[in-house]
Amino acid sequence: MNSLKKNKKEIFINIFFCTLIIAGIIGTITAVDNIILKYVQFFFHKTLRKPERWIDILQNTSRLFVFTVCTIYFLVMTNTGMRIRLSIRNKLSDYINSFERNKIIFTTIFLIVFFLIAYFNVIAANYFYEDDVFRNYTGNRSWIGFSRYISEFLSIFLHNNISLNDIAPLTHFIAILVSAITVIILSLALTNSIAIKKVLPLSIIFIMPFFSQNFSYRFDAPYMALSILFSAIPFLFMTDSSTFIFTSIFGLLLTCFSYQASVSVYIVLTIYFALKKLINNNNIKEIFTLTIKAILSFIVALLIFKFLFMNKMNNTADDYFSTRIKISALLKNAVTYIKETSSYTGGIVTKLIIILSATVAYLQLVLFSKCRKILTALMLPIVAVLTYVLSFGPYLIFERPTFTPRAFIGFNVMIALIFLTLEETPISKKSKILSMILTGCMIYSLIVFLFTYGNCLKNQKEYTTFRISTLLNDISENTNDLTDKINICVKGSMETTQKNRIAEKNYPLIKKLIGPSLTESSSWNDEILNSYNFKCICKDIEITEEFLLVKNTYYHTIYRLNNDFIVVLK
Repeated sequence: MNSLKKNKKEIFINIFFCTLIIAGIIGTITAVDNIILKYVQFFFHKTLRKPERWIDILQNTSRLFVFTVCTIYFLVMTNTGMRIRLSIRNKLSDYINSFERNKIIFTTIFLIVFFLIAYFNVIAANYFYEDDVFRNYTGNRSWIGFSRYISEFLSIFLHNNISLNDIAPLTHFIAILVSAITVIILSLALTNSIAIKKVLPLSIIFIMPFFSQNFSYRFDAPYMALSILFSAIPFLFMTDSSTFIFTSIFGLLLTCFSYQASVSVYIVLTIYFALKKLINNNNIKEIFTLTIKAILSFIVALLIFKFLFMNKMNNTADDYFSTRIKISALLKNAVTYIKETSSYTGGIVTKLIIILSATVAYLQLVLFSKCRKILTALMLPIVAVLTYVLSFGPYLIFERPTFTPRAFIGFNVMIALIFLTLEETPISKKSKILSMILTGCMIYSLIVFLFTYGNCLKNQKEYTTFRISTLLNDISENTNDLTDKINICVKGSMETTQKNRIAEKNYPLIKKLIGPSLTESSSWNDEILNSYNFKCICKDIEITEEFLLVKNTYYHTIYRLNNDFIVVLK
């Protein structure tokens, strides 16, 4: 009787999952997608631009739905899946039970407070950073176009709305919480400990100057932090091959659905684990097996993402990046990446601390190594260079990758692991004290940068408000006779405030992080001006002899012809 009930239950479950899969497959049919788009446009009273791109997005989303259903079925109904599910549950229980609950809570709260202090000035600046201007004014998410499905769908729940509303600094607080959890997970995976002396070196990942750009985005920050968490989770389950492979593929896909640049974290952590086993003189076969499993998992995950879920990017020569694969660009990209990261990593003090710490870590690893010292001494520089280059991830082989600081997440992890190595490989009491001093100096140096950066954001915000207010006041003096919308063409740039000149000299990265708001090439000029309740359309207009000079000031020159205004910023 029980067997009959069990069979009926299994049949019902199979029918249920098959129905969901069929529904998802139907969603990949172009004719069906056309009907869906037709009703969406009717319901929202909008005409979608580039409907063929939306069809591509709908089809990829349908594939994602089918993939999710199949994954759940695999975990719930198959023997291998149930074993993996049990392995994950048991491993997590072991981690939780091996520490007192109060200790876990204390470490989490410590990290949250630590990150809140570090980013206090950045949060207080209340700055709308780059894409934030567009998202705040339009309410559009637009992450799905970059195949960031988790960012797209999770934001609906986070903001409690289809259209985005500005809920900062709540998004920053959530990013801090996710960062704290990620550090704890990394500490468990790397050291099997959540002691403060272990988590502090790893916290460097989230306070590195390059990550300050990720955190600056008031809408994107939680998902960028979440992407690092997804890349770290698989390393909790390295003791079981099938569980590690499954969580690696699934974790890397989740990373791609959040923020693709973070897949480089997985590469850096894999090299670190392999090196750690080698230093401890583990079996070469075991190290080789780990590396092969990680490489295959990485390749499989990225191939699944590229061919099933990645929305098409119609890259042109004018785009600031291109995802086309070009192996011949590897050397050029690697050199540019090394130049960018070495030039803009904080100030001179931060660079000196990193160089000194890397040197001490090298000496400690050689002396701490349980395998042949000479072999270790020769091998470490090669591993260091390899890790440095590969920390850029798949971007290395892109035709035209982005070299914006937010993409250097793998580099941030690599630097943090240098300081963790100092803590993990003490050769004497003096070396332990030296390691603590170096880590403390590094953290202080990074916090100094973040406070400086926060003040610079505040200065630039004040200057931008002043310049735009002055500009709009001068334009409005010449619009009394107009009833239609104004067309504005922006030439030149309003520059950055001179209040930041010392900070830009000490930290060249700040000049890259904080650019002028209103510029000739900016795609956010409409949103910036319209956010001041100034109804206008920004477009390209050529200056002709018919244009009349209506205003010439220290900050700008304004020309007018009927409804067309040309603004030359100085």
